[in-house]
Amino acid sequence: MANESEEWIQAEDGRDRFLRAIGNCVSAWAMVENQTEKTFRNVTKMEASVSKAVFYSTMGYGSRLAMLDAALKASDKAAARKEYLKAVITRAGQYTKMRNSTLHGSIYFISDQRSKHDRKYVITRSKDEPSTMPKDEHTITVADLENMASNFYSLMDRFIPFLEWKEETHAPLLPKYLALVEQLPPDPRNPPPKPTPLEPPLGGRAAGR
Repeated sequence: MANESEEWIQAEDGRDRFLRAIGNCVSAWAMVENQTEKTFRNVTKMEASVSKAVFYSTMGYGSRLAMLDAALKASDKAAARKEYLKAVITRAGQYTKMRNSTLHGSIYFISDQRSKHDRKYVITRSKDEPSTMPKDEHTITVADLENMASNFYSLMDRFIPFLEWKEETHAPLLPKYLALVEQLPPDPRNPPPKPTPLEPPLGGRAAGR
C-alpha cells in the first residue's frame, strides 16, 4: 500500500498530465472554431474582417453553426458539396456539449475507494458536490480529454474537403467523404478512428490523426 508521500507524488504526476490534456483539448477546439469561421467565409463570400466580425458576434458555437447552416442553405454551392458540409456541421454540433463541459465544469481530485476514479482527477458538473461520485455521463477523465483532442483535430480536418472542393474530383467520392465524417464518434470522449487513406487526401493533416 502506498504511503501518503507516494500518493501525493502520484497525485502531482496525474495533475500535470491532466492539465496538459486540458490545454491540448482547448487548443484543438480553438482550431475547430477557426476552421468553422473560414468555412463560413467561403460560403458567404465575405471579406475576412467582415466574416470574423459577423461569425463571432453571436455567443456560443451552436449559434455560429446555425448561422453557417443557414448560409449554406441559401448559397449557390453544388448539392454534393452542401451535403458533405451538412454532415460535418451535424457532427460538430454533437461535440459542443462535451466542449462546454470541459470549459465550464469543475476539476475534482477523487479520493474515494468506492469510485473507479479514485486517486484521479476528473472534470464534472460544477453543481455536483466533490464528495459525491460523479456519474459517467457527466465525467471527463484524462483519457477522455486526450481522445477529445484527437477527435477535435480530426473534426477540423473534415472541413478541408469542403474548402478545397472541386466538383469533378470530390463529388464522385461523396460517399467516401461522408464515411470519413461518420467515422468520428458522436461522443468525442470515445477513441478516435484509425487513419483512413483516401485520394484525394483531406489536406494538411492526416485523416483521423
